[in-house]
Amino acid sequence: MSSEVERLLREVRRARPLLGRPDVASRSRAPADQAELDTWFETRSGHILDTLRQAVAGNRDVEAVAEALASVWPLVPGDVEMEWCLAIHDLAVALSRAAPLSPVLARAFRRGAEYLRARGDYRYAASHGMRELAVFRALDDHAASAAALHSLAVTYRAQGRLHRVIGCADEILENCVLRGDRSGIALGLGVLGCLMSEVDRTDAAIDYLRRAKLLSEKLSDAAGAARWQVEIGRALWSAGREATARRRLRQVLDGQADWDGYVAAHVRALLTAPCGTCLPASPWPAFGCSDR
Repeated sequence: MSSEVERLLREVRRARPLLGRPDVASRSRAPADQAELDTWFETRSGHILDTLRQAVAGNRDVEAVAEALASVWPLVPGDVEMEWCLAIHDLAVALSRAAPLSPVLARAFRRGAEYLRARGDYRYAASHGMRELAVFRALDDHAASAAALHSLAVTYRAQGRLHRVIGCADEILENCVLRGDRSGIALGLGVLGCLMSEVDRTDAAIDYLRRAKLLSEKLSDAAGAARWQVEIGRALWSAGREATARRRLRQVLDGQADWDGYVAAHVRALLTAPCGTCLPASPWPAFGCSDR
């Protein structure tokens, strides 16, 4: 490892305590820590960029540079100039040509995507997400690919590109089919059914959801089967077939003696609602609302 990259990594590691917990957003940090972090970055942003540029240009310490990229993104203030972010983006792209199979670089792309998405730069967030996915596709790492697809779907949903969200869900399902993961297939079918309902393709939604329900029953997954039955009812309701939806929901509620209280309350609220009530949000988060 070159002394410059090693020195940069040491500086980044020393600054990490200012982040607090890694799952806490910057706006939740103590103001003093945030101010200190902003000052730390402001005084080093040029040095960070120069060090990474020299290392990438010299094709040296590829994994160390990837680690530095991954470590730097969480320290970048939300209001830094986009020019700086694009320079880091271009360096990561250049590095990917030297290390197309680096999981460390994939982590850098994920963190860059999360940062850019948080500030509303969806185009570049999607670019980072697709490059993360490309690494794990090439490695044939199905679990990591699924995680990358979930993250990419969050970006696409934020952009309002639901057809792309559907594409991510479809690829996850395809990978489950190739691996013979029957539980994953049931979940993937159900997720696609919910997405089809979201884009007003009711017949396709019910087909996917019915297949998910039947496979869940074969797998003795009563909770899964009940979930997809509820979503069938919701799809029918949203399509204006409220009476049929109520019958479906009543059946599943009667058949579930031991069920999650929040979900049961959601179904009961629908059954007792006046005719013509607008369909409330599902008790399960929509695919692409969170990459966790």
